[in-house]
Amino acid sequence: SQYSQRVHELSLMVQSTADVSSSLEINAVLKSLSVSLLMASAADRVTLFTHEPESDTLRSVLEIRRGEPLRERHQELALVDYPGLRAVLSQHQPAAVTGAETAASGRASEPADSPEKMWLLREGGKSLILLPMVARNQSVGLVNLLFTRAERAAANREDGLLQALANQAALALLNARLYQAVQIHAAEMELL
Repeated sequence: SQYSQRVHELSLMVQSTADVSSSLEINAVLKSLSVSLLMASAADRVTLFTHEPESDTLRSVLEIRRGEPLRERHQELALVDYPGLRAVLSQHQPAAVTGAETAASGRASEPADSPEKMWLLREGGKSLILLPMVARNQSVGLVNLLFTRAERAAANREDGLLQALANQAALALLNARLYQAVQIHAAEMELL
């Protein structure tokens, strides 16, 4: 029922908020948020990427597949080769990529020969949703939700929840980076 779905969504948000605020161990927080993203969507795979502005790349941090254990995945994507990914990051707007020629959705859709569509096909997917990870008005990464069993291009009710979870992951990344910088500074001060 709609009521039980809302309760489930709320419990996912409460749990992810608790995870982000209770630990500065970035891998544990991102793992928990990835599981929440997988549970909140019908995706078959969730991959989290960090945005590396110095090298203008996206670097995968971890990946979780439905029914399989979490694993680290090392993939680097040069944004110069993926204009659709760059647009998601710069505009702070999600996008859908489908294997079909057109997508009826509330999101931006990619042309048939786009690098993003070629990436989707290489990954064995039928569709994917790209969510910017936004915190403090800054895109710090990207969530890739890959659907292998069926296309999912139309905007769904849970999209707000998915974006909120992606933004929780962004906040966790920023907090972990800040914590790491403080630790480095404290170690340097100790040496003086």
